[in-house]
Amino acid sequence: MQEFRFDLAQFTPSEAENITGLALATQRDWRRRGFLHKGIGHNRFDLFDLIEMLARKMLSDRGIGPLASESISDFLVSGISHRVLDYDSCFKADSAKLDADAPEFNFDRFSRLIRVKKFGNIASVIPARFFLWFANGKHQWVKNIADCFEDSNSSYALTNVAGPVIILDQEAIAKHLIKKISGRPLVFVKSAE
Repeated sequence: MQEFRFDLAQFTPSEAENITGLALATQRDWRRRGFLHKGIGHNRFDLFDLIEMLARKMLSDRGIGPLASESISDFLVSGISHRVLDYDSCFKADSAKLDADAPEFNFDRFSRLIRVKKFGNIASVIPARFFLWFANGKHQWVKNIADCFEDSNSSYALTNVAGPVIILDQEAIAKHLIKKISGRPLVFVKSAE
C-alpha cells in the first residue's frame, strides 16, 4: 500500500493580493495587529491563509472589520476550504512516483486529511453550502436558506433571526478563488518514500 504526503502551495504577499484583493498595506497592518499569521522572514501564504484573507476582506468591505470577524474566521476557512478542495484541479500528484489509480489515492481523503490537520474537530463536520451569521452572534451552516426563515413564529426564528443576518455562499466563494488562482495547484501530493 502506497503512503502519501502532501505539501501546500505557497503564495507571496503580491500573489495573495492579486487572488484575494487584500492590499499589501492591509496585509501588513493585519499581520501587525495579529489578524493574519506572522511568518518568519519572507511571508508566504497557503490555501487556508488565502481563504481567510478573502473571507475577511469580503466582510470588511461590508463594514465588518477583522476584529469582529475573528470569532467566525476558522469556521469560514473550514467551510470554504472544504468546497475548494472538492476541485481535483487543486491537487497535483507526483505522477512519476504515484499510481493515481490506486484505490488508496483519493483526493477526497486528502481534502479531509488536510482540513483535519489544520482545524482538528471542526474539520470532521462536512459544512453545508451556506454560512449564516446571526445578529445575536450565533452562526450555522445550512443547505437551504429558506428553511431558517419559513416559520417566523418558531423559537429558532425568534431567537436567531431577530436582526440582520449575514449569508455567505461558500460554494460561490470557492469558485471565485479557484478562478483567481487560474489552474495553479494548491496541494502537491507525493509518495512518502
